[in-house]
Amino acid sequence: SVGSAMQRGESGALEAAANKVAHTEICQRIVRAALDFGGAAALTDPLLCLLWGVSTYETIGGGTSEIMRGIVARHALGLTASG
Repeated sequence: SVGSAMQRGESGALEAAANKVAHTEICQRIVRAALDFGGAAALTDPLLCLLWGVSTYETIGGGTSEIMRGIVARHALGLTASG
């Protein structure tokens, strides 16, 4: 977790990036599953609408999901931000 990384003296950026990508992907999958199950009528549910809106915004806000995936990939490959 981000908190655990920070307690170890690390920045927590990798964990934050991975968490952001996972969170937005899961939220979008939940809404897509509801749409597959209930069709467009599922969008009348205010919680599903909120979940969709927030997860869609969060793929851009705070850094795009593609940038966050890049951070995770660079770390996994042992690359620095400049390399």
